[in-house]
Amino acid sequence: MAKKNVREIYNLCRTLVAQINEKANKKEKIDPALLTALKGAFSDIIEYEKIFLIQRENRFFGILLMDLELEINFSQRGPTDLHVNASPMSLSINPIFCANYTFPEFTGLIIEELMKMVYLHPAIFSGMNKEKDKFKHKMLEKASDASAASILKRDIHLDSNTSLEESGCRLPKDSYTPTTLNNECGVHSTEQMPLEYYYGILRKFKDKNSGDGSTQKQNQNGGSSSQGNDSGSNQPNQQSQRRWIRQLIRWGWW
Repeated sequence: MAKKNVREIYNLCRTLVAQINEKANKKEKIDPALLTALKGAFSDIIEYEKIFLIQRENRFFGILLMDLELEINFSQRGPTDLHVNASPMSLSINPIFCANYTFPEFTGLIIEELMKMVYLHPAIFSGMNKEKDKFKHKMLEKASDASAASILKRDIHLDSNTSLEESGCRLPKDSYTPTTLNNECGVHSTEQMPLEYYYGILRKFKDKNSGDGSTQKQNQNGGSSSQGNDSGSNQPNQQSQRRWIRQLIRWGWW
């Protein structure tokens, strides 16, 4: 897999997605062969990503990615979705959405998801939103994104002058960053802070500009799972969480 040209494979995926979107926009029937070809090509991309992270970008995240169950899911909304209720935990990927990004941005998406796992964001989601409030869940998602994006900017070297295969990792163009949060809330937040810090800013901004009990009203409609689109209990699989912590300790990263 490492000998294949990832640029050509990724561009093939983008071409297939463009064809699929064109048919969808025209409300035409999508040829199952297109989805089969896209799934096969993107499976190659995922395998390359594992090798790329281990050999050339970040061995730590490459090992974590290899330990996850990975699946391609065309029905999910969004490019990636972390399932913490599964054992082992899994990451599902929708190539239709991933095609909006360059390969370095796709690498950034994967690393951001892995960072959230390492920093136990799903467990924090569960502890801070036991009432399953949808509005609070949305703020926690923003805070999680801001924290992970800020750490990614610190930890990963971003170089715009190299080729696609060598350019490493890029922050996805639509990432919710501390700068996005600053513009939304009119503040000057600190970079590289934990999820709880950014959530506190969002919570304070919401309370200052609401005061109408909208969060309580949202709670009447139920809520989301710990993180991503998992259904059922919002409690992360504790056995999987403990297994990850034991591995991090064994590797000397905890």
